[in-house]
Amino acid sequence: MGNFLLGIGIDGFAKWVMDQGKWAFWCILVIVMLPMAYRRAWIAAVGTALGFAFIGIFVLYPTEMQRFATWMKGLVG
Repeated sequence: MGNFLLGIGIDGFAKWVMDQGKWAFWCILVIVMLPMAYRRAWIAAVGTALGFAFIGIFVLYPTEMQRFATWMKGLVG
């Protein structure tokens, strides 16, 4: 299926969506952190940064989700 959308194909479209997701992740992080820095809510800012770091691993490196799931499976069962 070479011509899916404007000649980029399904693989190109998937790569485009992943790239947009990465940009959206960084934009949301900045939008969430700016009010916390302005109000000097440092504990909330650190918690948000840690949460975004955990989620960011899977947004920026999607293959890590499989390794994490395998690790969790070893802990549980």
